[in-house]
Amino acid sequence: GSTCATLRKLRLADNFFRLEALQTLARSISSKRCKLEFLCLSGNVKVRQASQADPMDAFCEALRGNQSLRTLQLARCHLEPEALLCLEEAVRCHPCLEELDLEENNLGVDGLRSCIRMLAEPYSSVQS
Repeated sequence: GSTCATLRKLRLADNFFRLEALQTLARSISSKRCKLEFLCLSGNVKVRQASQADPMDAFCEALRGNQSLRTLQLARCHLEPEALLCLEEAVRCHPCLEELDLEENNLGVDGLRSCIRMLAEPYSSVQS
């Protein structure tokens, strides 16, 4: 929509989004017209229905289409290593993401490896 073309900051912390809601959000911020620079989804605990994809995994994977975010806050979202693999791939395609907040997630060793690759690779603009 036209709103995303002017909206720069969006705080949606502490909600319980289902898969459909996060897919809709991801489609909106993947629009070429989107100028959103700051997105906070912290505290969005997963609401997964039986036989559906993990909502945050799907959201992280869909971030590949976004070109405007500079700050993404995903603290306390119960992210697991699979989400970090999706996020790592999205960061490779992302030209200006500078800050990524992943506090208080269950990243495990594999998730930590993804974080290290995001920081260390030359394609990454993530600084913290």
